[in-house]
Amino acid sequence: MRIRSRVRRHKEISQEELALRSDLSRSYVSGVERGIRNVSIDNMDLLAQALG
Repeated sequence: MRIRSRVRRHKEISQEELALRSDLSRSYVSGVERGIRNVSIDNMDLLAQALG
């Protein structure tokens, strides 16, 4: 999930903003980025859309 973090930082989007855009919690986004949460395909799609 480090790639997603890299993209988020490149776009200068905070975890909170990404969470708001994807309708997920900030703690969930943080856990996904740190690799401690498994991400479903549906949530992966939400995050991808939020990142553009």
